[in-house]
Amino acid sequence: SAALAAATARHNNGESDKESVERDRGAEASPSGKSLTSSSAGVLPSKTALVTSSSHPPPVGVRLHHRAVVVAAESGGALGGLVRQLSIDQFENEGRRVSHGTPDSASAARRLLDRQMSISGVQKKVLSHLLKPRGWKPPVKRQFFMEYNEIAELCDTAERWFAREPSVLQIKAPVKIFGDLHGQFGDLMRLFDEYGSPSTAGDITYIDYLFLGDYVDRGQHSLETITLLLALKIEYPNNVHLIRGNHEAADINALFGFRIECIERMGEKEGIWAWQRINSLFNWLPLAALIEKKIICMHGGIGRSINHVEQIEALQRPITMEAGSVVLMDLLWSDPTENDSVEGLRPNARGPGLVTFGPDRVMEFCKNNDLQLIVRAH
Repeated sequence: SAALAAATARHNNGESDKESVERDRGAEASPSGKSLTSSSAGVLPSKTALVTSSSHPPPVGVRLHHRAVVVAAESGGALGGLVRQLSIDQFENEGRRVSHGTPDSASAARRLLDRQMSISGVQKKVLSHLLKPRGWKPPVKRQFFMEYNEIAELCDTAERWFAREPSVLQIKAPVKIFGDLHGQFGDLMRLFDEYGSPSTAGDITYIDYLFLGDYVDRGQHSLETITLLLALKIEYPNNVHLIRGNHEAADINALFGFRIECIERMGEKEGIWAWQRINSLFNWLPLAALIEKKIICMHGGIGRSINHVEQIEALQRPITMEAGSVVLMDLLWSDPTENDSVEGLRPNARGPGLVTFGPDRVMEFCKNNDLQLIVRAH
């Protein structure tokens, strides 16, 4: 499935604006993202770009941006007929971040630390080589352009950033939200080309980027995908956010393509080292994100066990899937029921012990946590 969700809000007399872009369901390995609302637990229908289901008005406090225009599926452009969109290409550079109120001395110290942690030249090499929304082409030879020591350095620096972050990120709008990428690097470049890219020449100065996991496996360019995202995290640590998906686990991506790709493209010895180092970093990834304390973003869902955001916040990292609790399994593996008429908890076809959750669970969770929207991928 393929999707891009984009959320934007402006503080104006206590109100917030919200935009969402969602790509239609496509090939299994394409980017995906699905949205749930407090009034509807089902995945939004194909070719739908509304924040809430069409039969329900948006809840108070979550509104479409005043410049949003719902359009029919495009017949041309870089994405052909794959997109039904709400225009996000003309976001205004206003209503951006407000200060967190930290003292000047603390802010200066933080800026100094930020510069020191971003001093590595490895991310510059990655960005120069890969961040080409219009010009990137798959390498003729499958050999990856980075060596193991460079990947290790990239992981070391990014891991320090993730270690500083809480398990549930606190993000301010506007923010663009991306679902599963699964090694489909060409799709990621097309999305950046179509909707703006995370660079100073793009929109990174006034729009954050949030990625909901499943960066590797299935696609042919998992190495490009994960190394670019890590480089972006290092370059723009306060504006690019990554959370964990169920494929960010060694026992899963050993079976679905990432391990084999590392070996084939880097050689057996360095490939295994790179695969192990990247999986070690995955254990540090944050697990969910709150946007303006009203929209929660996660990879899978709330399953049977998650009733309060504090349960996710309590998960200590680094954490492996083997050591994780039922909360982690639900967070990364659960799904909503296929339609809103199916309530409660049902067995999940993904595997034993996994569940799907109905609209009643979504409504209860949003009410208990004063939330208006769940955005998920998977």
